[in-house]
Amino acid sequence: GKSERTEFDSHFQMLEGKTENTKSLTERIINNSTAVLVPNPAARAESLFFDNVPVDKIGLKNERLTNLEYLGKDMIEAGNEFGTGTPYGAALIRVGQTEQKLGVIEKEYIRTGNEGMIAPLQRFLDGEMKNLIRERKVLENKRLDLDACKNKVRKARSLMMQPQTEGVDHRAALDQAENELRL
Repeated sequence: GKSERTEFDSHFQMLEGKTENTKSLTERIINNSTAVLVPNPAARAESLFFDNVPVDKIGLKNERLTNLEYLGKDMIEAGNEFGTGTPYGAALIRVGQTEQKLGVIEKEYIRTGNEGMIAPLQRFLDGEMKNLIRERKVLENKRLDLDACKNKVRKARSLMMQPQTEGVDHRAALDQAENELRL
């Protein structure tokens, strides 16, 4: 209700703001980087599944081709249909092989982007940031306990100003409230 709230000092409030900002911006960077590396949401979900579930133990493998690899495969197939001896068929095969190589490079780019940037940022959020948030909750609970003790002391002091009633020792209530405040 009308109890006083212990305020944190300005330096702590500034650090608290920085923490929230860092968490928010890091989450946005992870989400946006993931969207850049794998723009297709369905492919991103499939990749997340294969990265986080030990599917190799049950015999599944992620053999999904990239769009470039599919294009290269189709071009090589078409080139073979036209014949390797024809200029058009030979060109399709060469370009198709190049597309497949680009697809392999794209997979490597996605893998290294995940390992080099997204995974460390996610570990930061899952480790240090979770610890900071947990510690902040502990501090907030301690602040609430302090405020409750201060209110008990204030109430006990106000009772000391009132006339003594039968069976109630105002001095003992004040001593108990002050002892709780010291703990």
